[in-house]
Order: sequence, then structure tokens, then C-alpha cells
Amino acid sequence: MFGAARLRTLLMVAPLTGLGPLPLALTACSTGPEGSDSATAAGPLDAREVRPADFVRGGPGGREPQARVDGQSATPMLTPPDSVLVETGAQVPSDRDGLEPTPSANSVATPSPRPPALIGAAADQPYLLGGMIGQINGQPVYADDVLRDISDQLRVLGEQQDRAAFATRARELVDGAVRARLRDALILGEAERALTPREQQIVQLEVARKREDLVRQNGRGSLAVAERRLLEDTGYALSETLERFRDSAVTDLYIQRNLRNQINVTRRDIERYYRDRPNDFNPPASRDLRLILPRDAAGAEQVEAALAAGEPFDDVASGPLNAYPDGGRVEGLVGDAPLRYPEWNDAVDGLAIGEVAGPIQGGRQPLWVKLVGETQAAGVDLLDAQASIREELSKSQYLELWQRFLERLQQEGSFDDPDLMIERLMEITTNLYGPR
Repeated sequence: MFGAARLRTLLMVAPLTGLGPLPLALTACSTGPEGSDSATAAGPLDAREVRPADFVRGGPGGREPQARVDGQSATPMLTPPDSVLVETGAQVPSDRDGLEPTPSANSVATPSPRPPALIGAAADQPYLLGGMIGQINGQPVYADDVLRDISDQLRVLGEQQDRAAFATRARELVDGAVRARLRDALILGEAERALTPREQQIVQLEVARKREDLVRQNGRGSLAVAERRLLEDTGYALSETLERFRDSAVTDLYIQRNLRNQINVTRRDIERYYRDRPNDFNPPASRDLRLILPRDAAGAEQVEAALAAGEPFDDVASGPLNAYPDGGRVEGLVGDAPLRYPEWNDAVDGLAIGEVAGPIQGGRQPLWVKLVGETQAAGVDLLDAQASIREELSKSQYLELWQRFLERLQQEGSFDDPDLMIERLMEITTNLYGPR
């Protein structure tokens, strides 16, 4: 009998098209002697034929069969989002607490109105609903753990999108979830191995304080109330919440000691950064112009005639003779040569605000230009800029250290091909959440 503390199932259920025996294989991670975990990816730990007597019926009209193993419902650990467990007897402890469940004889699994085993698979193929998708550093990676935080998004996608759109977006979510799990597991494994005795004590104290805070904030001192409130609000039991907090604390200690403490920004680094980026700290003046560029030679003659007759420059610039959009407005030009041709830039350099120059040759058609305004941004001296420069250089150094750290972990770590894990999880995701 498999220990329920780490029971994981990989159901392969044939289509429910007849009343004969249905083949069902269970792939599980069992608890070994004295509750020790043992996992294997080599194949099923138990496989047998399940007969009609092994099924219970639940749901409206009792239409959907649920396999039973040793008197317990053998629905996958990753249940459909809208399924419920109707409990009328004894309380079933969480498998995360390391306890063997004691289910009530009246416990009935009421399936979703849309059975996940019939979603997204061919009529003559088995359906993968859960189980181990790979390993990282010798530890199994289970589908339900990876999908836990994205299941709500996947459920909504399956309800609102067609197959093609679901497959595209679901793969993005699954890819990100798998690679994040891989990264976090590699970092945590490295951090656990490097944890010093003093740091272990620090982590234990932080976890104890976190437990007190959670019970006080969520249960007003009541452990049972806090447990129920956490499950309702976050989907994680108190033990799971504390485990996640501990993992984060261990990782933070390692990163602080091995990455952040290695950052070293010197005074010379700050001065060089400031000197190499003059426009960032002492930007040149910017100019606002209005330009008139006729579409052809005939238009150029008409522009020249209109301006000579005293028609306002802005009116001509806003009229149909100008090829520039938005009335020829060009704002925020920076530098000595913001325009295309040297002749145009030379003409602008000699203008005062409000003055007009033209016609200016250089392109196919002559240009008329008016200097509308000029703005000189306030500069920042080195003393005022050094704090922001230090922060920027620190971030840059940290990212470089972080990238080298991840590359080393990937080279030294032991894990299955992420692409294969993603493919396995995508098949499970499609069967569970995909549109019909």
C-alpha cells in the first residue's frame, strides 16, 4: 500500500465507451520504511486492471465513475478546478502534514460537470492527469505542484479560448512555471548545502516568528482558525506556508552572502560612469521648430509667394502646401545637427526664438524653418549624482554575478531536460483545462 503522505498518481484511463473492465495504471511515489520518501521515474510502481466493482459513482445522476484503491478514491492529486469533496464523516488530515489519511466511509468525490479525463485527447488514447514530470537534483517534480499557482489562469483560458489560443498561452504559462521551478530548486539546493550552523539557527528563529505572526494575524491565536483561513485565502496550509517561507529565507541568506556581499562599487567607478555619460547628467539645450517643406517645385513657389505676401508662417505651415504632418511641429531636438542636411542645421544655429529662415537648399525641395523655443535642462553635478550612479552600478554587478551563478548551477546540477518536462506538463494541462 502506498503511503498517502506522498501518493502521486498518473492516471491512464481508457475512454468510457462500454461497461467492461477499464485498464488503469497508477504511477506513484511511495513512502518507504518508516515514512521515508522514495521516488522513481523508471515506471509505474503498481499497475493492475480495475474492474467495475472498483468504481464508485458520484455527481448528478451518478454518471461519472471514480476509481478506488484500497478503499480510497484514486482520482488524481491534481483535481479539476471545480470539483469538490463532500465530507460527511471523520476529518482527513492533509498529506503535507506527513499523516496517513483516515477517510470517512461516506466520503464521495463529486467530479466536475466537465470531466477532465475527456478533454483534449483522442478517443483511443490514454489521458495523463497528473504525476511526476521529471526530477531536479534527485527530487521528483510533480505536475500538481508546478500547476498549483497557474491553475486558475489555465482554467479561465480553457473556458474562454479555442484550442489554438489555449495551446499558445498555456505553453507560455507552463514554460515559465517549469523554468522557475528549476531555477528555484537549483538555488535552494545550493543554499541548503552551504547553510552554516549559525544561519540554520537564524532560519529557525525566523520561521518560529513567522508561525506566531501567521497564527496571530489569521487565527487570533487559534491554530485551527489560522489553518482554515490560510487555506481559504492562499490555498496553502500552515505547514506549507512555513515551508515556503523557510525556503525563501534560506535562499535570501545564501544570496546575501555569496552575491550581494560581492558587489563592490568604487569611487573611481562612479566618476568614470559620470564622465562617460555627459548627456545624461548635463544634457544640451533642446529646440522646438516649425518646418515647411513643399511637396514639389510648384508648391515651393506657392509657399514663397504666400510668405512674401505677409501670410503668417504658422498658417502656411498648417496648410496643404506643407508635406510635414502636424503643421510641421518638431519638438525637443537635441544636439548640433538634429536635421537631415548640414545646410538646414547651419540655418537653425543662427536663429533667435521667433525668427524664420528660408528658403534653405539641401534636399530636393527648399525648407523654411522657424525657431519656436529653446529649453536648457538643469544639469546634475557629480556629488548629487553619485547615489543614483552607485545604485545603477550595483544593479549591474548583481545581474552579472546572478547570471554567472545560474550558469554554474545549470552546469553542475542534475535535472531532466526542461523541454521534456514542459511537454509532459502540457499534455496534462491540455487534458485538465483545455477546451473540448
